[in-house]
Amino acid sequence: MKKLLFALMLIPQMAAAQFSQKEGWNIHAEVNTASEESYRMHVKDMERDYNVDIQEKVKARLLVGKTHQMSDYLTVGFSANYDYYDFSIGQQDASLTNGNQHHNFGLSGNAIYKMELWEKPFIVAGNLKLEASQWGLERFSGMGTGMLMLKSSSEEQLGVGVLLLVNHTTKIPVFPIAMWRKVLDDRWTVNLNYPFYSMQYTVDTQKRHTVMGGFTFDADHFWMKVSEGTDKRVLLFRRSLLKTGINYEYKITPDVVMNAQAGWEYTMRAAIYSRHGGTEKMTFNHPSGIYAMMNLKVHLK
Repeated sequence: MKKLLFALMLIPQMAAAQFSQKEGWNIHAEVNTASEESYRMHVKDMERDYNVDIQEKVKARLLVGKTHQMSDYLTVGFSANYDYYDFSIGQQDASLTNGNQHHNFGLSGNAIYKMELWEKPFIVAGNLKLEASQWGLERFSGMGTGMLMLKSSSEEQLGVGVLLLVNHTTKIPVFPIAMWRKVLDDRWTVNLNYPFYSMQYTVDTQKRHTVMGGFTFDADHFWMKVSEGTDKRVLLFRRSLLKTGINYEYKITPDVVMNAQAGWEYTMRAAIYSRHGGTEKMTFNHPSGIYAMMNLKVHLK
C-alpha cells in the first residue's frame, strides 16, 4: 500500500516532465497555500505519540525546461527547478525544524521514444533527476515508463502501461498505469489523466476558458534539520496529498496558460525519513484541510 501511494504521487510528476511539454523552452511558475492542519505524530524509535501542528504558509515552484525533437521518433529535454517552502512542523514543547524556510533544487533530463507495437503507438520514456537542498546534495533518482496507446484519435485517447521507479535507497518497484480522455461533445470531456482527473466543461466556443471538477495528486518533500540530543541531523519530510476541487483554466494565448484551483486536500501519507529516505523515523496520521493554487505556464518557441 505504501508503494502504491508513492506511485500515485509520482505518476503525475513524471507525466508533467515527460509528456506535456511542447518543443522549445517551457516555464512553469506556481504558488500554493493551505490551511494549518493538526496531525498526530508517532515517533518510531520511542514508540510515543505527539500532537503536531503543520502550517504551510506558502509553497512556490519555478521550473524551466528545454525540449528538443531530435527526430520523428525521439524527443529529449532537460529542466532545472527551484522549490521554496515556508512550512513549519510544530510540537507542543519544541519545534522539530531548524527554521521554517526550506529550499530544494533539482536538475533532470528526460527522453521520449515513439514507436509501434501490435500496430498501435507505443511510447517509452525515461527521466533522471539530481536533487539538492541548502545543506548540499541529497538524492539521485530515476524513472521510466512504457505506454501502449490502445486509442489515439482526437476524440479519444486510451493508454495502458507500466512505471518503473529507481533510486539509490529503495528497491525497484514496478506499477501499472493507465490514462483515458474522451471528448463527449463540443463542451464536455472526460479527462482521466494528468494534471487534473476530471469532468471538463469548455465555457466558450474559442476554448479559452475551461472549468473542471475532479481531483489531482500532489506531493511535498524537503529536507530539514532536526535536533537529536546535541546533534543536528538532516532528515527528509515527505507527504502525498489527494486534492479534490474546482480548477479554472484560462488560455491567455496558445502559449500562455493560467490555472487557478481550490478545494479540499487529504493527506494520504506523511512521514519523516532518514536523510535519503531509506528509514522512517516518524509517521503521521491523515488529516485534511482547504487549499488554493495558482500557476502560469509559458512556452517559448
